[in-house]
Amino acid sequence: MTVSYEASAYSRGRSTVMGIATLMILWFHCSVIVPTESILGYTKMVGDLGVDLFFFASGVGIFFAVEKYKDYRTYLTGRMLRILPAFLLVTVLWSVYRKHYYWEFDDSGLWLELTTLNFWLRGDVSCWYVAGTLVLYLLTPGYIR
Repeated sequence: MTVSYEASAYSRGRSTVMGIATLMILWFHCSVIVPTESILGYTKMVGDLGVDLFFFASGVGIFFAVEKYKDYRTYLTGRMLRILPAFLLVTVLWSVYRKHYYWEFDDSGLWLELTTLNFWLRGDVSCWYVAGTLVLYLLTPGYIR
């Protein structure tokens, strides 16, 4: 028995997969307490699988982006423009909130957050996904070639 599929068909529907993955991640991190024996408890318990789904869907998108833009600079610029504006906006707003309401953040911490060095140097996992994704963006074209 031969199983075949068309990757471009998956790529067209990957936004749906990413949406489901996002909902799984949100449900996993949600502070609502549900009985673990229920279907809601089970889906909450396995919600971190949404990260795996999201990475897979992102990987498909990255593959097609590398194929579309043969030039490394064009590919990387497109990827950075896709992720960095939202990351920077959310990071600045979250840092201002933490600084003014909890007094737990200083300006050097903001710089480390904005550069994702907080993850790499201090092991702060609050932005691990973006830190990892940026590295994968940098390495993928070389790997594919």
